[in-house]
Amino acid sequence: MTDTSPSAGTGTFFGLPVHHVGYAVDDLDKAILRAVNTLGAGPFFRMNDIPLAATSQGEPAMFLHSAAFGQCGSMALEFMQIKRCEPATVADSMRQPTPGLNHIGFVAPSLTEARDELEAMGVPAFLQARIGDIEFTMHDARAVCGHNIEVHADNSGIRGFWQQVRDASIGWDGTEPIRSPSM
Repeated sequence: MTDTSPSAGTGTFFGLPVHHVGYAVDDLDKAILRAVNTLGAGPFFRMNDIPLAATSQGEPAMFLHSAAFGQCGSMALEFMQIKRCEPATVADSMRQPTPGLNHIGFVAPSLTEARDELEAMGVPAFLQARIGDIEFTMHDARAVCGHNIEVHADNSGIRGFWQQVRDASIGWDGTEPIRSPSM
């Protein structure tokens, strides 16, 4: 198995290396600037109203959010401002205090196997989504660890996107803390 985490050597959770940590926030730009100014994190690549094709339990679903992706040392971060979630199962699972930890993200060689393993552990999937060739599922792990788990399929799209984030952080001088990703 190839280690696709942004930084090698991180621990594992559910048998997968931690890929990124995702926080729900009320104001995306304020969260970014706070992380830049207090933690030296960044730069962040901001995406507005991410157009996901999503389902929940095989039915159409909505997960409308804007997000920003950056590095804080060796840890990859995602800040997301959730705007609308449907159906109620998705809204309930995504509803967490803000600002706060929403999910821990992983990349798996087989999304189906990871999803099935988490389901067998009592960590149910509540959202399946795709944007381009980036595909992921969200699992409700709040009863197990207090937050959701996001699992991405390993492919060149997810690796390339996060490589762009990591590369921008190397030697970053603090200028242009909010950027648009090249996709």
